[in-house]
Amino acid sequence: MDPIFELNICLPKNKGEQLQQSIAQQLKTAIADGRLQANLNMPPSRKLAEHLGVSRNTVIAVYATLSSEGYLYSHAGAGTYVADIHQQQLKKVLQQTSSQSALARQQQQQKKLSAFWREQSAPQFVVNNTPIEFDFSVGIPELGFFPFTLWRKLLTQASRLQEQGRLAAPIAAGQLSLRSAIAQHVSVSRAVACHIDNIVVTAGAQQALDILARILITPGQTQVAMESPGYPFARHIFAAAGAKIIDVSVDEQGIVVEQIPANCKVIYVTPSHQFPTGVKMSAPRRLQLLAFAQQHSASIIEDDYDSEIRFQGSPLDALQTLDNNGLVFYVGTFSKCLMPDLRLGFLVTPHWAREAIVTAKLYCDWHSPILLQETLAMFIHQGHLVRHIQKLRKCYHQRLDSLQWALEHYLKDKVEPIVISSGAHMTALITADFNAQALANKVLQRGVKLYAINDLSNDSSNINGLIFGLGGIDNKLISEGIFRLSQCMA
Repeated sequence: MDPIFELNICLPKNKGEQLQQSIAQQLKTAIADGRLQANLNMPPSRKLAEHLGVSRNTVIAVYATLSSEGYLYSHAGAGTYVADIHQQQLKKVLQQTSSQSALARQQQQQKKLSAFWREQSAPQFVVNNTPIEFDFSVGIPELGFFPFTLWRKLLTQASRLQEQGRLAAPIAAGQLSLRSAIAQHVSVSRAVACHIDNIVVTAGAQQALDILARILITPGQTQVAMESPGYPFARHIFAAAGAKIIDVSVDEQGIVVEQIPANCKVIYVTPSHQFPTGVKMSAPRRLQLLAFAQQHSASIIEDDYDSEIRFQGSPLDALQTLDNNGLVFYVGTFSKCLMPDLRLGFLVTPHWAREAIVTAKLYCDWHSPILLQETLAMFIHQGHLVRHIQKLRKCYHQRLDSLQWALEHYLKDKVEPIVISSGAHMTALITADFNAQALANKVLQRGVKLYAINDLSNDSSNINGLIFGLGGIDNKLISEGIFRLSQCMA
């Protein structure tokens, strides 16, 4: 007999029906208190009867009784099993309880959460894996050019170095090899001037923003000025840290500095390719923003998420490069030019905040994965990242040309594209009498995935436009996708 059935089942002196009821009750108790766990294979009736010293018919009757009451279940030819009565009981309780009382109970339980998180749920714009025929989603890079074979080779080399004990010990700021590679790369590709000591490797741009929220925001006090429309994840991160969010309009030159209150201590911007409109902050506006921050002792967070995807000309100097007063925190990521699954980004911090940022990173997750850091460092140092970005630029430029042609051909009098010189998405304002969010929902039924501006921002922006991502759709499908959109606007 299996040890789990040594349950000390006591048989009554009186035989017959009382014996059957006694065995059944003791087995039910063992199932209810977890000694006989869900999905456990019960012994055959003959084996249990021999163990208890009773007739097989008695055990068969016990099994039948417990099965009818939901304690056991059978599979033909496979035996009898313990049912998951706790799950059954939960379902029964939920079925017997009205939806109103269930909601009240849920609300009572949610009071255990901090106030901000009681109403939170995963945003609808998070990328999912559902196949879409014409996918204009944002945040999806083109992976067809990514050299996976080469990446595996470099990853193997890094793993071999780790096996041989030749990798540097992990530190919160990031591996020296990667920080050196990043400093070299951003100086050329993003017009950022920095020293390796001021670079901190993070788990993507999201963690960089979360760390900055931790060190710059005093809950309930700090005001954070944000572009409107703007990047929703940044908004959620700052709000979760207790910031008071101040929405500031965006015009053709970028964030409208005159609208920023003097007591705002943090200003979040995406100057190279404003999200989601695509506007590039002009040089005069950059200088105006820096002067404002200097005058009012504010810090600027410069999120440069995809400026490497540049189609023409040289990049304007980053705010971080123009800053001579330690005002700017520069945030970069490799998600848009490599792959989101890599989850590696970086912060370029003013010297005065470095210790706080490194300590916050240490408290958050100690350090980013060493093997990925070393692999990426080799990928950059050997010139593979530059070559990969060049391929992406050519690919995205072709898609941008196809998109602009299709919008002009099919929707000339109904949309007004915002011209871009860099970035992995383009926005078009709707000039006809159509609601962007309703259009996005309608065209989805025709196999076309795209977002309205207000899907990716706060409702107060009131900009009626659509966002077209360039990374997730083949160039040959763009024209048909826009044609289907035009049919929804006919």
